[in-house]
Amino acid sequence: MQDNQNQLLHTTKAPGLDGKRRKTSGGAGEHLANELIETLNKDPDILAYEQAKWEEPVTFDKYPVPPFPVNIFNEPMRSMVKHVAESIQTPIDLPAVVGLGVLSTALQKKFNTSPNSSWCEKSNLYSVSLSDPSTRKSAAFSKMTKPVRQHEKEQQEKMELSVINRKAERSALEKRKDALEREYAKDQNPEFLEDIKKINKHLQEIPELYLPTLSTDDATPEALVSLMHQNGGEISILSAEGGLFERFRNRNIDQIKYDVYLKPYSGDSIQINRQTRDTQIIENPTMTICITAQPSVIKELPSPVHERGLMARFFISIPNDNLGHRKSRVPEIPKDLIHKYESFIRKLLNWKTDETITLKLSDDALNLLYDTMDEVEAEFRENGAFHDDLKAWAGKLIGQLLRVAGLLHVSYQATKAKNITEVDTTISKDTLASAFQLKEYMISHAEKAFGVMKQNQDYDDAEYLLKHILNQNSPIVAKQTIHQIVKKKIRGIERMQRSYDILEYHSYIQQALGGKSGIKGLIWVNPSVLKGAKGAKKSHNSPNQDEIVENTVIEEGEKETLVSPNAPNKTIDVEISEQKEEKQESPTTPVSPKKPEKNKLIEANYTTSQSDYKVVKV
Repeated sequence: MQDNQNQLLHTTKAPGLDGKRRKTSGGAGEHLANELIETLNKDPDILAYEQAKWEEPVTFDKYPVPPFPVNIFNEPMRSMVKHVAESIQTPIDLPAVVGLGVLSTALQKKFNTSPNSSWCEKSNLYSVSLSDPSTRKSAAFSKMTKPVRQHEKEQQEKMELSVINRKAERSALEKRKDALEREYAKDQNPEFLEDIKKINKHLQEIPELYLPTLSTDDATPEALVSLMHQNGGEISILSAEGGLFERFRNRNIDQIKYDVYLKPYSGDSIQINRQTRDTQIIENPTMTICITAQPSVIKELPSPVHERGLMARFFISIPNDNLGHRKSRVPEIPKDLIHKYESFIRKLLNWKTDETITLKLSDDALNLLYDTMDEVEAEFRENGAFHDDLKAWAGKLIGQLLRVAGLLHVSYQATKAKNITEVDTTISKDTLASAFQLKEYMISHAEKAFGVMKQNQDYDDAEYLLKHILNQNSPIVAKQTIHQIVKKKIRGIERMQRSYDILEYHSYIQQALGGKSGIKGLIWVNPSVLKGAKGAKKSHNSPNQDEIVENTVIEEGEKETLVSPNAPNKTIDVEISEQKEEKQESPTTPVSPKKPEKNKLIEANYTTSQSDYKVVKV
């Protein structure tokens, strides 16, 4: 008995004369069966592409970073930061981070923060704000640091005559001493020797005087040591340019010169021995570094900068720029606000203390500190946020936050304290919580910064390559096509391959083999990238995730029974040959993580060493 509803459709391995399987009517299972036949008849390259698994692309340098939480400041700092950002039309992060650098300059030798008897954090910060050209960094920097420069100029004017007179007095004594030494050398007259001893004692009683120097914007390591020696062991590097990082990039800089920057962060003593000059010993040196520069200055820093922990000491800010969104009609900074801000900073600069004042934490602030320490510590575990590149930096995160807490505490106290002795030495939980608002900010910006540091020529090549791949407006592109387009800029097979590997790691593409020969180099383009590409065309071969037929592929020769949802008692037997594609390994592609974590870019450690790469092609 024939019953149309009980017809069975069998598709076998034997195709038609044209090599394709034929559709046929088969009752309720017709739609599903024909979809399977369409899938089997597709170009193998298209079929493989449609079955590929994709993750969202990870851009090279577009990291989502939060804005600076400016409300951690009190008045007049808060209003000054906001008005500087508004009047200059620059990201608020720039004046905010520079503002912390100004507080550090004013207070670095005056206060420490000590949670317990074995832990003490100084009040000096190393900070760098990075933004692209034309973001008005210098203007914001100048507005925030003006009271420091003014105070320094005034102090130098006050001291100028005293310095001149002291220099003349010492010079006369030294000349008299030289003359006596010559006479004594001739006849060994003991009277001359006694006079020489008296002069030496007098010189000791009137040490050299120097013009007070609070800051410098560019100085050699040797000059920094001299400046610290002349200014009671402290100095600030305040600069709107990245000259300091250019010095760091000098691969000939020796260990002693690195120590000039490393030791003042923690107050470790510095001793410089010179053949032509007296040995300089600086006990408890202190240095503030506050710089605004372009992101390029931190690219390709030599390994000692990281290995010695220099960059780990930096509070790094890389705000999103506002180019294209700046207003031309903006209010000026109120003059009374400028006066209040400058007077406030000058007040802090004028505070003097013979001994560094130690700040303690209240009991509830201590509990908050230890809870936060536990949270941070957990991120050092496997799959935590603090992977290899961030470990050294994150190891100093809590200390950085405590330093900020100390600066904020004193700035809060200074609004009512007339002099330094009236400052309450206990940091409250609220003040510590304000400082801890910077935790996520600092982590996010450090991730972005360390990603920028990884960028080099390979990344530039990868971006150039991606542009030309997307210009093809196709989900599948032959490598040979791209090679012909970019070969004049990206020279050499290894250099080209590194660019492909970077794009694949960031999920822009997948590399595959295909074509009639099965060995043609192909580039599969992430569908989400194609959708966002300007001028992208809809190809009839473009994948449509809604139309992909999902099925279980079985070993060749076995039969899979597909149950039609409309006819539970009727089956369609379909014989499917599995097309297995062997994975091949090449020494030039880093293995991409299955689930890229938060720090996607900086997990890649691209080098030219083939042992660091592994490529998996389909």
